[in-house]
This record gives sequence, C-alpha cells and structure tokens, in this order.
Amino acid sequence: MTLPKNKKLKQDEIDSIKKAISDVDIRAVHPDKLEELAEYMKNKMSEESDNEQEQMG
Repeated sequence: MTLPKNKKLKQDEIDSIKKAISDVDIRAVHPDKLEELAEYMKNKMSEESDNEQEQMG
C-alpha cells in the first residue's frame, strides 16, 4: 500500500483510530487508516525532533 502524499488525517479521525485501537484491537482499524496514522505519527516525531535540535543550537 502506498499513501498519497497529499492525504492527511483530520484530528477527529486520529482520535477515532486511537480509540478503536485502545477499546477493541488494532485489527478493528482498516489497514489504509493504520498506514495514514503511521505516516502522521512519523511526521509528528520528525517535527518534534527538528524543534528540539533547533532549541539546542
């Protein structure tokens, strides 16, 4: 599966996916949505890492 680069999850979709994983199981979430969530999390971690590096010097 390849995720289009212009596809972004809305905050309510992110919350819904996280709730489904927490309440039921990861198998309750469609694989395409899991891929979108993984992309979101990767980008978020990358941005946080960049911000930390900027603050350190």
